[in-house]
Amino acid sequence: MAIAAVQLFVPIAMGAFLWINHEHLGEQDFKGKYQAMYKDITLSKQNKWAVFLFPAGMIHQWMLLLSALVALDCSGIQIVYLLNLNVLAIIFYGSIRSHIDRRRRTLEFFNNSMTLFISYAVVCMTAFNLNQASIYENGNHFGFWLGVIFVGNIGYITVDIIGKRRSQRKDKEKFDLR
Repeated sequence: MAIAAVQLFVPIAMGAFLWINHEHLGEQDFKGKYQAMYKDITLSKQNKWAVFLFPAGMIHQWMLLLSALVALDCSGIQIVYLLNLNVLAIIFYGSIRSHIDRRRRTLEFFNNSMTLFISYAVVCMTAFNLNQASIYENGNHFGFWLGVIFVGNIGYITVDIIGKRRSQRKDKEKFDLR
C-alpha cells in the first residue's frame, strides 16, 4: 500500500512543481535540469494546463488500474467508471492541445481512443455478454484493436524516422552547397 501511495504522490508532486515554476519552464538553465517532465509540450501563457500532460497521464493510468477496486460488489459501476474515465482522458487531452507537433497530438489522441476501444472489447468478453458464443468473436475484436494500435504506432515511428532522415539529408545538402 505504501508503494501505491508513493506512486500516486509522485505525479501530484510533479504537477505542483510544474505549476509553481511555470514562469521558469522556458529558461535554458531550468530546461537543462527539468525538461524531461515537459519535453515537446507547448509552453504558452494561454495553455498552462499543457504541462500537466505527463502527471495527468500517470494518474490516469493508476485510476484505470484502481477501477477494479471501485464498488467491488457492483461490477456495473466498475464498467461505467472504466469507460467514462477513458472518455474523460480523451476530452482532457483534446482540450489542452499540449504537444507542439500536430502528428504527435494525433498519435496521442489515437492511443487514447484505442484504449477506450480495448476497454469496450474487454467488457464484451465478461459476464455482461449473455451470448456465450459471441465471447470468442469478441476476443477476435480485442486482437484486432491491439493490431490497430501496433500498426498505428509502428507507422508513426516509421514516418517520423523517414522525416528526420529527409531533414538530415536536406541539411547536409545545404551544408555541402556552401
